[in-house]
Amino acid sequence: MFCYCAQARRLARVLTARYDMALAPADLTAAQFETLSLLQAVGTSTGRVLAERLLLSKTTLSRNVKPLIDAGLISARQGDEDARQTLYVLATKGRQRLAKALPLWQAAHNASLEMLGASAAPSQHALQQMTQALR
Repeated sequence: MFCYCAQARRLARVLTARYDMALAPADLTAAQFETLSLLQAVGTSTGRVLAERLLLSKTTLSRNVKPLIDAGLISARQGDEDARQTLYVLATKGRQRLAKALPLWQAAHNASLEMLGASAAPSQHALQQMTQALR
């Protein structure tokens, strides 16, 4: 019996392990790379928006950003208009780490595409469609 959920979880574990291994020389995990990349793209972001964009709960986001804050890769501060909000921004050290990690990520990405061969583009499209449809 085929189960989309089980297969997606297996795929996520396999891909995460590959990208974690590739990003290890930059001392980042795939989840950390994704968070830093998103912050670089959007600039300052509230925790709520960041969690929504990463498809994480606010609790998981808090747990994920703590090591990044502790390492000085991102900074967090209270919101200007609402002190209950937390605003996150990519720090200079985070930009530097991301620059170091980007070629490592690109190599892992290229290797994954090569392994998928001709099915890469349709697979990418199918994954994006499923993610959007099931949100």
